[in-house]
Amino acid sequence: MKKLVFIFTIILLTGATVKAQDGLYTWYAIEASKKITSNLKFEITPELRFEPGLSLSEYIIESGLSYKVIKKLTVGGYYRYSGEEKKKGTQTSNRFAFDAKSGFDLNRLAFSFRLRYTNSTDNYNEETDHSSFFRYRIKIDYDIPKSKFEPFASVELFHNLKAGEISKTRYTGGLSYAFNKKNELSLYYRIQDFNAADDPTNHIIGVGYSIQF
Repeated sequence: MKKLVFIFTIILLTGATVKAQDGLYTWYAIEASKKITSNLKFEITPELRFEPGLSLSEYIIESGLSYKVIKKLTVGGYYRYSGEEKKKGTQTSNRFAFDAKSGFDLNRLAFSFRLRYTNSTDNYNEETDHSSFFRYRIKIDYDIPKSKFEPFASVELFHNLKAGEISKTRYTGGLSYAFNKKNELSLYYRIQDFNAADDPTNHIIGVGYSIQF
């Protein structure tokens, strides 16, 4: 089983070098959460995103609440503040998001589905730009017997409500490691594909750490 995990990790890392001409981005995030009641949870996630060459491109802070309605249905609301580095300065934005998540297990496979609505406002050079999206994500996790490693894969579609089209798709494959029930480290490789012909495909290596208090 260790050989399987090792091979999967090598594939994950070497896959990031495919089409290197498009550039390799790196994202780092820490997700902290705390249960307020048995069904209500507070979450906060700071994140840093770097362009090829490790120059900072965006910083993000997101927080919100999630509530387990029933065993297989969780809803949530979140606020995100971000700053994106541009040639003329830092472009800040505010975003609200609302989620509905569900899923089911099939043997050692866990299928999860998330519908997310986002509404963001970008403020730059005294101009305001509004955008709204529906985001559809399906994710599959595999529970390796007697192992703390867990591979996962997901696909997410970004439906631009103003343009009335799918403007972006994210394909993600990764591996998580649970130190214990409250601490987990994850590594993933992501392809971010834009529909617009003049927008290059992004190749991303991401590292995440989640902790529950």
